[in-house]
Amino acid sequence: MLVTEVGPLQIERLLSVAALSGVRPRTLQAIYQVTRHSFEFAVRVGLRSDNPCNAVPRPRVPLADHSPLTRSEVHQLLANVDSRQFRNFYDLAIQTGARQGELRALWWRDVHLEQGDMLIQASLCDAEGKPIRKPPKTRCGRRKVVLTRSAIEALMDQKRYLEDRRLPIDGFVFKSRSGRALSKSSIQKQFKSTLRRAGLPSVRFHDLRHTHATLMLEAGVHVKVVQERLGHSSSQITLDFYSHVMPSMQEEGVRQFENYLSTAKLCHEG
Repeated sequence: MLVTEVGPLQIERLLSVAALSGVRPRTLQAIYQVTRHSFEFAVRVGLRSDNPCNAVPRPRVPLADHSPLTRSEVHQLLANVDSRQFRNFYDLAIQTGARQGELRALWWRDVHLEQGDMLIQASLCDAEGKPIRKPPKTRCGRRKVVLTRSAIEALMDQKRYLEDRRLPIDGFVFKSRSGRALSKSSIQKQFKSTLRRAGLPSVRFHDLRHTHATLMLEAGVHVKVVQERLGHSSSQITLDFYSHVMPSMQEEGVRQFENYLSTAKLCHEG
């Protein structure tokens, strides 16, 4: 089939066949995104006058894939960590929305406490039992994250932690006594034991990233800001992931709008 002959029905059929064959929702999103970009290019170079993907909804990730913690559960989690370094690690994940691999790869030279930000420029992934530092998969994945006060305090305490153990404040921010990055297995082991002590459900470490995004949206932070902090390539991706937060945000928005109009009315009458 020629590129000029593809319509929305063909795109929907492609996604349906992939879903029926067992392709995961996030992979379906990736297929959709690549297809959409391909047709955007075709439009730019004059091969088509429209993008058929515009008429096809982007596949959504089911809510079951996300298990964010509530505000009280966040405090409960951090109160039950029996390791100072891991407490700082978990706290920074919650405060920044950074992935586990991004925090493992974080270097001190990319942390700017005086400026109040940190740069995420790499991620650690394990291959054949060895950690490999790789650049982000996308341009948006390489980003600056403004730090909260709690995040700055966690990083300052991490410095003190390393100094207490006479480890150098260079290279990896979170490291073993040998100076190597924390292993994925040690993080997972500590995280699971912390959840048990805290009496919390067995969530994934990655759900701390979802916790950050969900709580920010619930707090009224603009979705564009959340998108940039997470390193998503578009705010639509962020909205698709966290659409479950939108109803409560809409209700709060309506209340704010009503209060705003009521205040203006009172001022006018006065």
